[in-house]
Amino acid sequence: DDMMIPSHRSRLSGLPRRPMPRSTPGSTSEIGRGPALGEYADWMPRVIDLHAHTVHSDGTETPTELVEAALAAGLDVVAITDHDSTGGWQEAREASEGTSLTVLPGIELSTQLDYASVHVLGYLIDPHNRNLLDEMARTREERFGRAEAMVRRIAVDYDVVWDDVLAQTAP
Repeated sequence: DDMMIPSHRSRLSGLPRRPMPRSTPGSTSEIGRGPALGEYADWMPRVIDLHAHTVHSDGTETPTELVEAALAAGLDVVAITDHDSTGGWQEAREASEGTSLTVLPGIELSTQLDYASVHVLGYLIDPHNRNLLDEMARTREERFGRAEAMVRRIAVDYDVVWDDVLAQTAP
């Protein structure tokens, strides 16, 4: 009994229902636990979060803590999409070993469109691509400089110094 695409009352409702392929039991993707992402079978329908941050950008949890929270929340898939960083991928993958959770490696890239800040989510990128690594490093350095300048401006009216702010951040 093949899994079927559900019919929806929308512009897609006139499309024929067709069987979905099933994954081979025990097949896994190279990036984490669970069925291979190129197959539709057992991961449809699942509970997923495709936009989660860790302490490697502006999140408050380590990758391990995020995996634990995702499991506690009943998620089947969580994407680690830190801003301009792939630093949490390995820890999250290791933390998900032996669990039912699939960790999808992703990223949130910061860019500009005219004068607007635009954030673009990407998944399954090459974490060793030199051009991408250089651009992420440049973006993080600019962000760090902007933060330090903001603290200097705030320090005009409040008792705060850059070293105090740094002391509150994760290593």
